[in-house]
Amino acid sequence: MVIEREEMQEIAKSYREPVGLNLGGHSALDAWVEQRDYGFRSIIYTTPQRARGFRR
Repeated sequence: MVIEREEMQEIAKSYREPVGLNLGGHSALDAWVEQRDYGFRSIIYTTPQRARGFRR
């Protein structure tokens, strides 16, 4: 099942303060930076062992 772009945009408009959630993998930091640049709050969810690399 594919959700059309227009439908996604309508759903996104209904959120007051969206938060991006990134799973702490290879590209999580890149996604976090982009979300922050667009004004979104963002969270990286990762294991305690990998968290040190994301805290910098």
